[in-house]
Amino acid sequence: MKVDKDDIQLVKELHKQFHSTKDKKFQNGLRYVLKDVIGRYLIQIKHYEPWVSERAQKEIAEKLPGIPLSRIELHDCNVPDPIPLTEEQRRFFFNGNSYDKSFHLEHDPPTIQVVNSILSVESITDEEIVKKLEPCRLCFITVEENYELDRNKWHSIRPPDAYEQLKFNARKVN
Repeated sequence: MKVDKDDIQLVKELHKQFHSTKDKKFQNGLRYVLKDVIGRYLIQIKHYEPWVSERAQKEIAEKLPGIPLSRIELHDCNVPDPIPLTEEQRRFFFNGNSYDKSFHLEHDPPTIQVVNSILSVESITDEEIVKKLEPCRLCFITVEENYELDRNKWHSIRPPDAYEQLKFNARKVN
């Protein structure tokens, strides 16, 4: 993810608010605000650069032939109808939560892991924020691959090379 000055300022302000209070309830609320800011706004909307595992790419291509993968992800990021889908494709894509689909849109690394690494220190520099945010990406993986992450207890916290360890072979979508 490319991080700009506005991103740094936003994260720094939430970090500052978090550390300016001892109210645990307020801190918990700020933790979830920062999680949404990073996961939904920065990664899914502002700096949208989707990735896909080989297995997910194959399954999506089989179920949605002729639809460019770079457009499909936008539907899961709450961008209104970037491309028209048939009713069958829409049911496949929108049917229930991600466990009802044959793919899962995963934040890698897990957003809460990034948030915790930012909030765990009393003070943080611009460079440290960039270092923590730059590796963040969205990646389509299969539900089976998501279960592999869960089996390794890597749903919320995982090593930086988890995808490589599990041989997910993810690549950036062009």
